[in-house]
Amino acid sequence: MNVIPTSRPFKGLTFAEAALRLRGGINGIAQSARTKNQWLIQLAVNCALCMGALVLLGMPLPANAQTQGGVEVTSANVPQDMILPSDQFKGIHFYQSDEFFSKFSDRKSTPSGLYLLDTELVPKQLPAILAKNNVALGPDGTVVNQKGEKVVLILGYRIAAVKKNPGLTGQTSASPQASPFPLEWVSWWYSWNDNEGFCRSMTSTTGADAWGPIIDPAGDRVHTNIDYIEAVADAADAYVDNYGFGISWEYAQAYRDFGCFWPAHGGGQWGWVYFQDGSWNWYASW
Repeated sequence: MNVIPTSRPFKGLTFAEAALRLRGGINGIAQSARTKNQWLIQLAVNCALCMGALVLLGMPLPANAQTQGGVEVTSANVPQDMILPSDQFKGIHFYQSDEFFSKFSDRKSTPSGLYLLDTELVPKQLPAILAKNNVALGPDGTVVNQKGEKVVLILGYRIAAVKKNPGLTGQTSASPQASPFPLEWVSWWYSWNDNEGFCRSMTSTTGADAWGPIIDPAGDRVHTNIDYIEAVADAADAYVDNYGFGISWEYAQAYRDFGCFWPAHGGGQWGWVYFQDGSWNWYASW
């Protein structure tokens, strides 16, 4: 169960950091207080969140961008150990978001497959991502769920280099708190899929990882623990907010079951991640 991080006061945080911390704490209360009146409780929590962020902190949550300390990398300069060779997965489809949603505006008519949006990078965590979504990628590029049904899986992957601070003598990382290794990279991924068969459902997943250096001749990069990681996922208002202190990775998965037979349903899918270690932090959303 998530709890309010009382051991870390808001003093010394930026407004954006404090807003995110407040949001995580309030949603932790909501998740631990679910009763038969859960929707009324959630409504009250959301109102308290808005008032707290706007009145007490003086600003809304940050926009879809880094806050400070991270530089997103592209396929031209990404470390090769952070990705898998794309030629090993010839069935993967690469699209820009606008192009994908324009071409496949009807979810039911979208061919089964794995679609990577706005990136040419195949995440090194792909096998784990498929497992978390309970699907398998076939050699022909189709994606099959546990029921043997062909489905569509949307995936995004981003990597950010941690900025080093040249003003501090001997400092090798902008994040000196990381342990047992210095923090060099952070990565995050999101996935979502809809089951549009007779029984309909929606799943959103967000994952976040903190990475240290390569430590052995085999080229294996290790995770490293940092002060705070938060991952949020939402599927048609099924909201999951997971976070932890002194961890190297986190993920959240939200699932919405619409039941069977009913021909129509609505709702969006979204999420965000937040990393913090000492004075360094980075935020992004999808």
